[in-house]
This record gives sequence, structure tokens and C-alpha cells, in this order.
Amino acid sequence: MKAITVTTENVVALFSAIKRITKRGAAIPGIGLIYGRTGAGKTTALRAAVGMFGAIFIRAFVMGGASSLMDDLCYELGIEPTRFKAQKFQAIVSALQKEPRPIFIDEADYLCRHSEMLDLVRDLHDMSNVPVFLIGMEGIEKRLAAKHPQFARRVSEPIQFGACTLNDAKKLAAELCEGVTVAPDLIAEIKSRAEGNVGLVVMALTHIESYCRGYRLATIDKAQWGDMPMFLEADQERAKAQRAQKAGAV
Repeated sequence: MKAITVTTENVVALFSAIKRITKRGAAIPGIGLIYGRTGAGKTTALRAAVGMFGAIFIRAFVMGGASSLMDDLCYELGIEPTRFKAQKFQAIVSALQKEPRPIFIDEADYLCRHSEMLDLVRDLHDMSNVPVFLIGMEGIEKRLAAKHPQFARRVSEPIQFGACTLNDAKKLAAELCEGVTVAPDLIAEIKSRAEGNVGLVVMALTHIESYCRGYRLATIDKAQWGDMPMFLEADQERAKAQRAQKAGAV
């Protein structure tokens, strides 16, 4: 399995948003919001974005606060943090003004619980003028709008990571699998079983590629794979139930 980032529809949307927000006009806020359900591929896409755009990636923690976020930014920027919040903040702003870099803050759902942390994000953006992206779970956009409407109005680039499409699954199979061609009907089956979860699609392709190598198969289709499990115990249980149902029908 190749260790590359495939440009799925979500990845294309993210990269386009970063480019737009980087080239925005002076009157347009530079705050983005990336959200979607678990398994939508946010983490993989963000890793690629961090490398491509030289971005800073930090994570919010349930026990952390504004000072903790600033300490993490200081570390990423090579700044020796001081005891005083105001001095840390100014050092971060100065560093970002000298060398502008986008900032990605993962687990941003925690920020919705602390106005001080959101105020810090807003102030960092306003003072440094660098793009700031918050990454959260599906529903964070509604929580921001309901509890922090002033901040929500400053989000100029909302990017929702949707479910893996059939075209995405075909692209993942074509670009990730090495020495194995997965037939369209099996790709459709993978996408159906994964229920749009791109992480599960990749896991299934990994298992299928390994199976094909073990049996020296250059191609594989749905009939050859049959009802073998692809990724989860739940999937295995479903396969057993299907086999039992078939046996009962005979």
C-alpha cells in the first residue's frame, strides 16, 4: 500500500479553501472551520496541508487553556515561552508577522467551551493576519453559531468533510494499491460496507491487497472476495449472519 495522500473531493476542497483564504482581500476574515464526522479523512488531509503550506499544527486539550495553546505555538515557532501571557502573545504575533504561516488547531470542539480560548484565536488572527483553521467534529458549526455568534460570523471558509464518494473510492484503489487491480464491483462493495468512512475504505483496500499478494492475484472482483470481512468485527458478524441466512434459505 502506497504511503501517499490521494486527492479526494474533501482534499481538493480543503486545498482550494486554504489558497482562497491565503489570497483573501483585506476586508475578509482569515478564519476557517474544518468539520465532519469521524473517518471523513480530516487528519490525513491536514497532514498533507501542513506539509504543502508550511503550516503550524497544534491541538486543543480538555484540560488546557489559552496559556497552553500559546505554549504549543511557542514551541512550534521556536520561541522560549515566558511566565506572562501578554509577553508570550506578543512574541507569537511578532514571529508570525515576520514569517506568516497558517495555523491549524485540532480538537477545536474544546474551544467552544471556553470563550477565552476563542478570544485568543481571534486576537492571534487579527494581530498577525495569518489564516487560522479550527478542526472539529460534525456539529461544531452549529455550536459556534449558537453559543459564539460573533466568532462564527468571522468564519469565511467553512469546509465540511463529507462521506467518501464512489469516485473517491475508485481513486483510492487506483492510487494506493500496488500490483493489484480492484474491480469496480468490489470497490462499490467496499464503499457500501464502509458507509462513506474513508478510513475504513483504506483499511479494506489494505486487507484486499494483502490477500491478493498472498494468493498471487493481479486482479480481484466482488465474486472472488465474497463475504469475507474487510475491516471490523461488526463486519465479520454481518458476514456470519449473511452466511447463516443463505444456509437457511437453501
